[in-house]
Order: sequence, then C-alpha cells, then structure tokens
Amino acid sequence: MKTTSFLSLLGLVFFFFAPAPTASAADARDFDPGYIISDAEFYDSDSMTAGQVQAFLEDINPNCVPGPDGTPCLQDYLENTANTPARSGCTTHARRNGELASKVIADVARECGINPKVFVVLLQKEQGLVTASGNLLNVKLRVW
Repeated sequence: MKTTSFLSLLGLVFFFFAPAPTASAADARDFDPGYIISDAEFYDSDSMTAGQVQAFLEDINPNCVPGPDGTPCLQDYLENTANTPARSGCTTHARRNGELASKVIADVARECGINPKVFVVLLQKEQGLVTASGNLLNVKLRVW
C-alpha cells in the first residue's frame, strides 16, 4: 500500500514539476501564399457526401434561427435548381426541385470536380451563409 501511495505521489510530483516542452514559432520563410491547398485536395469532389455536408452545416451552426421573415438557416434552405448545360469544366446539371443546400453543394461539387469543402468555405467567406442566423440568408444560394 505504501509503495502504491509513494508511486502515485512521485507521479504527481513529476507531472507538476517536469519541464514543459518548448514551443517553436512558425518560420515565415516556409509560408507560400500561392499554396493554400493542394490540387489533389481542391479537386477531391468525393471528399464529402450530401449527408456529410448536411451534418457539417448542422454541427457548425446548431443554434441558427430562421429570420423574422421566415428565411431559413442554410442547413434548412431548399432550392429549385435549373437545367444547366455543361460549361467551364462542369458537366450538365439536371433540374431538381426542393433540394437542400447540402445536396446542391455536393451535386455541383461532383459535377464540377471541386471539393465540396471549397464551396462551403466560399459560401462562408463571400456571404457568411454557413454561420448566418436570422434574415442574413435572404439571398440565392450561389455555388456556380
């Protein structure tokens, strides 16, 4: 019993008085502003399914409330998409009614060969839609 207590005490002493590992600063010379994401990651259109995009939108903004005018949160936003011909590296998009934003994001990502994460980042960066609440969502979902 004394041995166990002594070992426990020794462990606590070591935990509290052991030297902390030193942190090193990032070296600014290693930063390349032209290399934010690899091409392999940028063009990984299968990195997230529509369900995974939906789960991310729900997880990142769980307390979102619709706007006073009824504008929904991005995770609840429904869009009617139009027939769109192939263009700019994207395949044809077939018209669909009442699709969740997450499905539109995943479909367009696959049709254009772009990572859905890229579209989510752009929606947040350009319009703040991922973390928006209230009537800030009163805009068309634009991923093309």
